Amino acid sequence: MKNILIAGSPRSGKSLLSMEIKRQLPNLNLLCVDDLRDAIRATYHVDYRKKENEKELNRYFRQVYKGCLDFNKRYVDDGNTYFIIEGTNFTVEEVKKNYNDGSCLVIFVGKPQLTGQEYFLDMRSREIVFDSWTKKRPDSLLRKWAYGYAEKSRKDEIACKKNNWLYLDTSYNQNETLKKFAKEVKSIMLQKDKRIL
Repeated sequence: MKNILIAGSPRSGKSLLSMEIKRQLPNLNLLCVDDLRDAIRATYHVDYRKKENEKELNRYFRQVYKGCLDFNKRYVDDGNTYFIIEGTNFTVEEVKKNYNDGSCLVIFVGKPQLTGQEYFLDMRSREIVFDSWTKKRPDSLLRKWAYGYAEKSRKDEIACKKNNWLYLDTSYNQNETLKKFAKEVKSIMLQKDKRIL
């Protein structure tokens, strides 16, 4: 196991977790799928807000990202290269198909204990801390998404139990939970390979 894959619901703490793991294990390279997605959107000359184009873009960006990892396996893999792969757009099915080969410690992050309304309020409360994409969204739209994110969190938690993946519940005390969990991840990674330090 050389990589850590962090997936899950938006605004659940994936980026904060990946940064905390990187802080504790500085030799890991951080690859943020959301940044890659945004770069592809910026250069892809279609209206990505249309559903059919968004699906095509997501499919395309996953191929690009998988290609980056495959390139690393073939040409860069010197036994000392480790990645934290973090982003919202990974589905359970995709992780099973592409990342369930033992090369990644799979972690999903979510807020399964929150109702949709609580998830919505939590996202709005974090806008104070982050320069957030959610600031640009009206309450009606963000609330609709929040209900979906809460449901996704619950489904991801069930999938993690079925697939023996790690699941981090950040429904409450998110910052403390993330720091504690990052220490556990560090311990797991060091058991697999001491060279990671």
